[in-house]
Amino acid sequence: MNLTLDLTEPELLELRQRTNATDTAGAVARAAREFLQTCRLRELTSMGGQLDYDENAYRELDAAELEQPPSPPGGQEGSEDRNRPIGRHPV
Repeated sequence: MNLTLDLTEPELLELRQRTNATDTAGAVARAAREFLQTCRLRELTSMGGQLDYDENAYRELDAAELEQPPSPPGGQEGSEDRNRPIGRHPV
C-alpha cells in the first residue's frame, strides 16, 4: 500500500533513531504499529475499574482445576513422574 506522509527530515530521523530502523519506511511502519499497541493498552487500562466478575465462580473454577489429576509428562501413561509435585525435582 502506498501512502504519502508530510514529515520533516528531523522527524524522520528521530523516527529512525527511536525505532532502530535502517530505512524510513520501516521506521514509519514500526512507529504506527507501536502507536496502535499503545492505544490498545490504554483502552485495556481504562477498563480496569469497569470490569465486573463473579469471584465465587473464579474460586470454583480454580478449585476444580486443582482437583484434576496431573497429566503425565509427554502424554505417556504410567510415567514414574506422574505423582511428583510440579516444580520439585527428585533428590
